[in-house]
Amino acid sequence: MNWQHLLPYLTPLLVVALIVWRSLKAKPSPVKPSRLWIRPVVLMAATGSVLATTPLPRPLILLVLAAAGVIGIAVGIFAGRAVHMSVHPETGVVESRATPIATVIILVLFAFRYGMRLMFPELNAAAGAGLHGHAAAQVIQLTDGLLIFSSAMVAGQAATLWVRARPLIQAHRAAGTSVEDAPP
Repeated sequence: MNWQHLLPYLTPLLVVALIVWRSLKAKPSPVKPSRLWIRPVVLMAATGSVLATTPLPRPLILLVLAAAGVIGIAVGIFAGRAVHMSVHPETGVVESRATPIATVIILVLFAFRYGMRLMFPELNAAAGAGLHGHAAAQVIQLTDGLLIFSSAMVAGQAATLWVRARPLIQAHRAAGTSVEDAPP
């Protein structure tokens, strides 16, 4: 078994396992503002490790990838505003009910990208050879853009949740309780 061939797949598999584990919790989950940065950082690291396996694309493609990131942040902000948030009256913990749509999108993108690379090894060769006009390289660039989009979406949503949670916590503190990150 050659670990060097499996190593690029290890980080995404760990991220997928983390996402699936987190998604299995269907009940309202506590929002801990001090920990909202963890998921976006893990996803950004996984996306970075994926992007590190492909050569630097042409400048026009870089602009498209940057646009995918900006659009992902905008969608994440919109999704963060759609999440129902409330403060548990007894514990003072901010709770949220999110939809699993973002999780499904990320899982599908990771599965598609790595499925394509496993099923069609020539995609790796085409991307590595810098065949920018080749259909295989275009598929890889498309999945890169989608991964950037989804990671930026999660980051935008986390930032929005953090901004929305702060006033709820402050209002609860003003009502007499100072519990912020206590478990329910």
